[in-house]
Amino acid sequence: MTVEGLEEYLNKEIKAKIHHGWDQRRVIAYVQRHEFEGLLFSDVRAFGTLKGASNQSVAQLQEIRSKFSTPEDINDNKATAPSKRIGTAILRYQKRLDGPLVAMEIGLATIREQCPRFHRWVTSLESLGNPT
Repeated sequence: MTVEGLEEYLNKEIKAKIHHGWDQRRVIAYVQRHEFEGLLFSDVRAFGTLKGASNQSVAQLQEIRSKFSTPEDINDNKATAPSKRIGTAILRYQKRLDGPLVAMEIGLATIREQCPRFHRWVTSLESLGNPT
């Protein structure tokens, strides 16, 4: 099943389970295609702010990024998942500590610009503030 198919299935199941009276449009499933770190490839220069990162490690991450049409596509198998690739380039990378710091450095606007699926989901959340 594709990620999109999974999201469609989840939305259908959610709508079937939500009690009458809830605004079902306010519950929107999102399935991250691969792991969170894929989004961090939106601007690999942000990794340069981490302790233990070098120009060479940032260049290595940029080379990886250049091989994929979007950061959301980076993941060939368990050994080459985004966090594994980052950990190979930056040995001191700590997923739970450094990941959020890099995301803040990149900024939501850049992540949305580079990651179309993520952008569509955030846009759907933003639309909740504008009832039709």
